[in-house]
Amino acid sequence: MTPDELRSCMRLMGWTSAALAVLVGRSDAAVRHWVHGRNQVPDDVAAWIEGVVRYVVEHPPPRWRAAAGGLAGRRAEADEEHDVGRVAHNLPHARRLPLGE
Repeated sequence: MTPDELRSCMRLMGWTSAALAVLVGRSDAAVRHWVHGRNQVPDDVAAWIEGVVRYVVEHPPPRWRAAAGGLAGRRAEADEEHDVGRVAHNLPHARRLPLGE
């Protein structure tokens, strides 16, 4: 997972580095290092993030569905360079995850 992909996923999910650190059991400093490209995101963490993002894109929460245009509101909040669908479906780990199991 590249730093750009990580930042796009974090924006989509509304995660700060501190929140992501709590979720994955790592330090806030470690997450900031991933975000800034100083260290690579560990494979297990990248796979988990990608799986969560893919699931949320495929099964949007009610507040996203209720917004005009479905995911359009969240897409506008996400980085314009990174389409939400592209992020979710082009992440290498997410393609191998057996969703629904």
